Amino acid sequence: MIKKALFIILAILPMVMKAQLAVGEWKVYPVFANNVTRMLDTSEKVYYVSEGNLFSYDKNTDESYSYSVVNKLNENEIHNIYYNKDNKYLLIAYKSGNIDLLYDNGKVINMPDIKDAVLSTEKTINDVCFNDNRIYVATIFGLVIFDDQKHHVIESGIYNKDIRSVEVYDGSILICKDSSICISPVDTKHNTENSFSFLYG
Repeated sequence: MIKKALFIILAILPMVMKAQLAVGEWKVYPVFANNVTRMLDTSEKVYYVSEGNLFSYDKNTDESYSYSVVNKLNENEIHNIYYNKDNKYLLIAYKSGNIDLLYDNGKVINMPDIKDAVLSTEKTINDVCFNDNRIYVATIFGLVIFDDQKHHVIESGIYNKDIRSVEVYDGSILICKDSSICISPVDTKHNTENSFSFLYG
């Protein structure tokens, strides 16, 4: 009986030892409820946010990946995500107003301009759209426009108005504030609210 027990222990010992991680290594096991607040389908991956955390599913390899400050990101507590199909990156908007660009090749660029701005208001990002190497960010205080090649702010308008959404269409920027839709040509300066005229509302 003792020989039989010893044989079983010796048989499973290599499997147990193989399953252990080396000293100092960590393995992240993502745990999340069925509370997916945002999901984006791209050509290679499906990204989703659950409980403020970012995950992806790779369609080619059938692998799931959990993103965090340990492996890729600059912050936790993700507010929303948006994907730029033309320039192949995921924009990650954090609750603090911070932004990460996660490119399809794995590179991450941090753009903390909104988070670091000295403002007396919150810095919540409400909506994002992309057009012609520009990132248009609608915030709780106004509009911020980034150059997505140089990764810096090229224009900002602090209107102290909650801009709920933004869209660029046919050479114009459309924003939704209060219950109104306003419009302005893309090639105009947008540093004041007067840059926009009422379209509806």
